[in-house]
Amino acid sequence: GYGSLDYSKVEYARTVAATLAYFLTRQHDAVGMLTFDETLGRFLPAKLGAKHFHQILVELSREVTGKATDIETPLRQVTSLVPRRGLIVLVSDLLISPETLKTELAAMRARGHEVVLLRVLDPAEIELQINQPAMVVDAESGRQVYIDPASARATYQERFRKHREDIESICQSTGVALHELTSDQPLDRCLSNLIETQNQIGRGASRFASEVRS
Repeated sequence: GYGSLDYSKVEYARTVAATLAYFLTRQHDAVGMLTFDETLGRFLPAKLGAKHFHQILVELSREVTGKATDIETPLRQVTSLVPRRGLIVLVSDLLISPETLKTELAAMRARGHEVVLLRVLDPAEIELQINQPAMVVDAESGRQVYIDPASARATYQERFRKHREDIESICQSTGVALHELTSDQPLDRCLSNLIETQNQIGRGASRFASEVRS
């Protein structure tokens, strides 16, 4: 729910998911959806058609009630919810343990799924755009933390860089496509990333049914 712009990351991520679902529907691909926060949300199996696409939009528009995120459970559920090989697109900020992500990505790849990660970040998260000492609130736990940017910025950016590199390394080792999107970027970039990935898949494999994850 964080956002330094006129909209939050989750609002941007919803629009990304809706845009991808629309694009895939227009290609006559079957599209499904699974939402999650600290618990599993709504699951819509992959189907074709405008009516199904409208249902996806309805689910994406629902208010987010959870505060935390458990990404391990929904990723594990993919193997049982989607028995056929597919293209799975995960839209997330990926502010999680890299080791957890590695285990679940490896399991999905072992089942034959192609996986694309669209990492959505707010620009202020990357550079810690806090200029004055302030009391900030952890959006997930509600814990208040005093931040002095003069002393915290270097450590924050080093940890952020290390976390980013860990995720990049995991994706490379598991054969997962990773694209980072900041919420101030136009949506055509996420579409071009997906098209590029689809083209790469098409050169080495047959056409897959598609699952869009939000």
